[in-house]
Amino acid sequence: MSGYTNIEAPITDLPLIVFGDHSCSFKYLDVPFVRGADGTQLMKFNHDVVLTKYMYFYLQNIEIHNAGKYERHYKYLKETEVYLPTMAEQQRIIAQVEQYEAVVAKALAVMAACPARRKQILDRYLQA
Repeated sequence: MSGYTNIEAPITDLPLIVFGDHSCSFKYLDVPFVRGADGTQLMKFNHDVVLTKYMYFYLQNIEIHNAGKYERHYKYLKETEVYLPTMAEQQRIIAQVEQYEAVVAKALAVMAACPARRKQILDRYLQA
């Protein structure tokens, strides 16, 4: 990420989740950052109870009331009931999701390289 800010002290109490109050989007942050908009909510969790990354994965799969409308949605998010498995189970879920994410990232990289590879093949075999 890049950009400019006059804010000299980034947020360093990490990890946390940033919730876009209007967009209903979630971002998991584990690197220092500055808050880019006032329409965001910073969500910090007690790590003795819930792992932030587990909560991030969980929240990405919930339905937020009126998500398609322009309004503040954090009030609905606060009413959401969350299933909290044991810490060991949370860690297992995180590991499994990260494993799938790695497979998807690898597949996306292969797909992104396809146009260039296609051009290389055509250039090699179609040039006289």
